[in-house]
Order: sequence, then C-alpha cells, then structure tokens
Amino acid sequence: MDEDTKQRIIAAGVPIECYIDGRITLGPINKSSITKFAIINTLITQHDLPLPPSKFYEKIVQKCNNKHDKQDFREIIDGQPGYGKSYSGMAGCERYAYEAAAEFGQVPKDYFSLDNCALLQDTEGVTSLLDRLDKYQAVFIDDAGVSAGHKDFATQSNKNLDAIMATCRTKRWYVVFTAPMSKHLDLSIREVVYCKSTVFKPCHEAGFNIIKHKGVNYQEINGKFKEYKPNFIFDDIKISLYAAFSPDILDAYKGIVAKYDAMRDKAADSLIHDRAEKERDAKSGTTKREKKFDKELEDNKAKVFKMTHDSNGKWLQRRAVGFSKSEGTYSMRQITSEVGLSEHKVNMIIAHLKKEEENANAPRTKK
Repeated sequence: MDEDTKQRIIAAGVPIECYIDGRITLGPINKSSITKFAIINTLITQHDLPLPPSKFYEKIVQKCNNKHDKQDFREIIDGQPGYGKSYSGMAGCERYAYEAAAEFGQVPKDYFSLDNCALLQDTEGVTSLLDRLDKYQAVFIDDAGVSAGHKDFATQSNKNLDAIMATCRTKRWYVVFTAPMSKHLDLSIREVVYCKSTVFKPCHEAGFNIIKHKGVNYQEINGKFKEYKPNFIFDDIKISLYAAFSPDILDAYKGIVAKYDAMRDKAADSLIHDRAEKERDAKSGTTKREKKFDKELEDNKAKVFKMTHDSNGKWLQRRAVGFSKSEGTYSMRQITSEVGLSEHKVNMIIAHLKKEEENANAPRTKK
C-alpha cells in the first residue's frame, strides 16, 4: 500500500487494520457492532477507497490450493427475496478470484467469469461446467433452492447438483449456491457444505450487503442426526460478518451485473416456458416423447410410404438382411439412411401407416 492510499483511508475514517489484517475485531455481535461495521463499509464505498484484502477468501484460496490435501470449499447463501443473494454470491466468487490471482500471479478471470455461472434449472449449463472448467475455479450456482428442493428428490436438477458435489473435491473448486432458505435444499446437499451464510442486512444504496457466516455440523441424538450451526472458525479466528460489495466494483468485473441479469432473465423465461409446457402436456396426456414422434411422423410419413409401396400403392415385402435387391421388396437399411431415423422409429411409422390403412378399409357400420 502506498502512502497516498494510506492517508486517504485514514482521512476517510476507516480503521487501517482493515487493510493491514484483512479483518476488523468488532467484539460481541450486537446492534452497535453491526452498525459500526455498516458505517465502515459505507465509508469505503463513499470515498471510493480500494477494497480491503479479505482474510476469509484468502483462507478459502489456501484451502482449495493446498498441495498436501485435496480440499474444496462449498458454501450456501440464503436470504429473503430481493436481499441480494445472487449479487453477494457472485461478489464472493470475484473476491476468491482476486485472492487466487494475487497468490499465483495470474489474472482474476482465470478463476472466475460469467462462464462459471449457471442457474440450476439450466441442465445444459450445469453439465457444461462439469465438462470444461479447470481446477481451482470459483463456480456460482444461482437459485439452487428452486429446483433442488427437499421435495424434489431424484429430479434431474438434484442429480446435477449431486454431480457437482462429487466432482468439486477433485476439481478443488470454490462452489457457491444460493437459495431462499438453506433448509429447502435436499438434505444430501446440506450435509456436505462447509459454510452456511445469510444475507443479514442488505445495504444496496451503499453498495454492499452484510453477510452472516455459520459453520455446519451434525450430532447424533437419539439415533438421529441433528443439524447445528457452530461459529465459523478459520485458524482459531471466528468469522461472523462479511461485507459483500457490489460485483461491479472491482476493475476486472465492471459491467458484470447487467450481463448476468440478462443471462438470468433468459434462463428464467426458459424455466417458465418449460413448466408451462409440462403443465399443458400433463392436462392433455401427451408426453415429450410422443410429441417428438408426432413431429418425426409428420416429416417422414410420405417418404416411408413411397419407399415401402409400389406404384399402385400396394405394400412391398421387407427384404431380408444379406439378400440382394429384388423386385417387390424394400430395404430397411435404405429407409433408415434416407430419413435419418433408427430402425425402431421407422417400424413405428410403418405400423402407423398400416393402422391408417386398416381404418380406411374397415367396413362402416350403420348407426
């Protein structure tokens, strides 16, 4: 830290220990200590001071990058709607990226970018993360509680999340999930996170949120495991509160909020459309598989009819495998190659054509 920056910090009334130690001691967490913490962070944003180094994320980086242990870090952030869970989670990923870049001499976007974000409803986005992200990345999964709830056991979204949980330890990722309430998440998810955080006090106008951290542990009582939340401790230091500044505040991530909002809106529109379509299908009794076959039938029925009938519209015999071309037969291999469908699908179309023919030729009964 240069002398000019140091004098700016002191002149703004911000305790210099925030920048030297990466933390500040507040004493017992009560109304006055929370107010003091909010004032300090407000002064940082009002005077456009550089963000203090984060001892919390420094420890997470060390945990995820320790060469002697295969460790990762998993965190759930919950809070009321509109409190800023998404922005707080994304801001945390950015701070991790900055600390990792400072530790290893790279740039923050090597560790976190919008490519590392996915809504859990977006199955393709989540599985893409598993496939392409390198080690030591920050991964942000937003709205996990909506589609991986405790009542949605064994859904595709839950399977995606379980896959992330199984993979992130070997990938050494820092994974952040957001949810309206952490207890709404599936139990198998809650049991394997290290930290449960809550948006304790939103300070949107000042450009930050106050996050409250708790550890996670389970104790067997009367044959059942009960969850309790001890203080979150790193190296004998209790970490109770953390300031999550706006994701736009860091130079490497200017404008990221607008881009993420557009990405999230698109995913939300897709989710609403999918749920509405499922509801319509449930009422009509039509499944996705049936709808897909109806489209394939519509596109290929005329082609299959032409290749299985002679010029008079009579059925040809199916040519046996291994026999050469002969008059009055059709080749299944030729049909599948022409229409681009499997033999099973072609047989379904042939069965449909025969059913139509039977119905057309059936004698009509008088009423």
